[in-house]
Amino acid sequence: MRPQGRPQPTLLYRFSLIAGGIGLIATFFFLNPLEKQQVNTGIFSNVAIIEKALAVPGKKQGGFAWGDLNNDGLLDVVVNTQENKSSGRTRVLIAQGDPNNPTYQDKTSTYCKACKDREVSRSALMADINNDGYTDFIRNTHDRLEVYLNRGPADAYVLGIGNGNDPNFTLLTSSASNPSGSDIPGGMNTEGLFLMDYNNDGWLDMVLENHNWGIDIYANPADGSANFTFVDPVSIGLPTTATDGDYGVCADLDDDGDVDIVARKDGGIDIYLNQGGTFTPGQDLADTQNGNKGGVVVADFDNDGDMDLYWTDAGTNQIWINTGNGQFAPSNGGAGTGEPWNSAGMAAATNTDGCAAADINNDGKVDLFVSAASGDSYLFINQTPNGGSLSFVRNNLGISVNGDAEGASFVDYDNDGDMDLYINVHNGDNQLWRNGTNDQNFLKVEVLKTLGTAPKSGAAQKATAGTTYRSAVGATVVLTDCNGQVVSGIRDVPTASGHGTDAPDIVHFGLPNGPNATYNVVVRYVTENGTRTEITQSVVPSQLSGQSITITDSDLSNLNNCALLPIELLSFEAHWQDQTALLEWQTLSEKRASHFVVERSLDGQVFEVLGQVKAAGNTFGRRAYSFSDGQAASMKDHRIYYRLVLVDMDGQSTYSPIVELGVQINTDLAASLYPNPTSELLT
Repeated sequence: MRPQGRPQPTLLYRFSLIAGGIGLIATFFFLNPLEKQQVNTGIFSNVAIIEKALAVPGKKQGGFAWGDLNNDGLLDVVVNTQENKSSGRTRVLIAQGDPNNPTYQDKTSTYCKACKDREVSRSALMADINNDGYTDFIRNTHDRLEVYLNRGPADAYVLGIGNGNDPNFTLLTSSASNPSGSDIPGGMNTEGLFLMDYNNDGWLDMVLENHNWGIDIYANPADGSANFTFVDPVSIGLPTTATDGDYGVCADLDDDGDVDIVARKDGGIDIYLNQGGTFTPGQDLADTQNGNKGGVVVADFDNDGDMDLYWTDAGTNQIWINTGNGQFAPSNGGAGTGEPWNSAGMAAATNTDGCAAADINNDGKVDLFVSAASGDSYLFINQTPNGGSLSFVRNNLGISVNGDAEGASFVDYDNDGDMDLYINVHNGDNQLWRNGTNDQNFLKVEVLKTLGTAPKSGAAQKATAGTTYRSAVGATVVLTDCNGQVVSGIRDVPTASGHGTDAPDIVHFGLPNGPNATYNVVVRYVTENGTRTEITQSVVPSQLSGQSITITDSDLSNLNNCALLPIELLSFEAHWQDQTALLEWQTLSEKRASHFVVERSLDGQVFEVLGQVKAAGNTFGRRAYSFSDGQAASMKDHRIYYRLVLVDMDGQSTYSPIVELGVQINTDLAASLYPNPTSELLT
């Protein structure tokens, strides 16, 4: 996509205390401020019942791809089916009208006539593969792969070659079991299909999960054409055989700037770590079941700044936790039920296919959807405390597939900042579940790679005339606070994942501190020609148009917003005074400070507002404040947690550390910063 106008982070919070002219820095464990939010009760509704073009009927086997084919700023979708008739094969559905309530029309005959010529039912991808600024399309099935280049505005963005929109590049085989009839040396039986810049030359290459024939890469010719060339897998450390396999994902699992491969294999290695264009075998996570092909998705489920993954079926239907350097540990500890099923109090389902991850309630934690072969399928809401064990509840929030769900992907199709869900349904109509959260606690990040050549015209240009861009597929994005603490964990600019689906390239974050707080957006690009670019932009989401930001690899880092924190907090404590909880705090300096909001919680997660205290405004030197909570005595059987929201005159805000008040009454026990004891006291 193009702009449409629209260090391993720590879990410790560093808080300076200055007293008696001696500077002390204490490091405290600190709860994420929007642990206050309960599971959002926003309900999903299936709008494909009304938006009939999206309710693609019939047989399905794999997935679909979202992207902006015609450069109008709206998300289009191309859907694979298993229908072997011209009226039911791959469909090109074009969005139009109101960006907040788009309608869709089947424009397959306009954009890709050849897509109707044959059944191609597995993976689908959209990306700019020839670096011209326009979105191209790739699809595959076991015996065929087709690449369609976008012809741009001069030809109304149609795909392929000539009046028939024939593919620009094709791989075929006459037999999935006999390599002699295959265009791929060694055999062809492709299922998963991905894009990555495996050799760090700035061009997207094709990665093929090739079932019993291993894993293959076709290198981008880097000349603007689609004449991909076969790379000998042995020469770069990839396998040439397997019992079988199905889908997978490509992502930078060890955050070293090289994109890695997860290919679901039976009886073989599943993870291959990229070391500058050659691959090192990683783990054999689990086996696959050829009779029920599954999926895998990467996401930062524990919010610690590295990518975990979720794997469906074959007895390992669970989250795997990234333990560092691209190594993973099963969330079941090697035995029993893994997550999210264990904490949700459920036995792990069998016969599941697709999986998709996104923050559906905008609380900063990544939730998980698992598509099942029957019934409603499963939506798991992530309630994991920062630094704590994984914790989920199963709550479908209105999603009821009532059918055989295949590929699934989250997408903000209506541009309202919360994530909707699209599902390929086998032997039924596809479903688009619209999210009704609409709480404005979101940030959308578009990460672009500079191409440097002028487009023919149109929206492919950023503000700088004469420069074109493509989505920086494989780049990672993390949201932190101004102290470098992870607020909403690592995401990537995605390629295909799950069960053959390709989500939009816009990266979505929920905002646990709300849209008026200041955040750092930390972008790390894929290494190119030996150099990895990292850019940090500090932003206040509510001040951005559409609460969206576009970052390119030619931008400079900008931390100005974080440099303008309104209040330097010196101390904050709570203690009992008779039957009242007395909160006292001091500031060392204030710049355009407006007020303090006092909040209380009984669990350190869900907070309520108690009141406000007016700030001095602009001061330098110590200033003391206090607030009395007269209701605290009625809560004497509970530990009580307090925090401050520090608000400036422009409405920007930051949070104090949380303090904990003990259950004792009529004592002068000073509260401690939560949790207690503190650790790592430094002088």
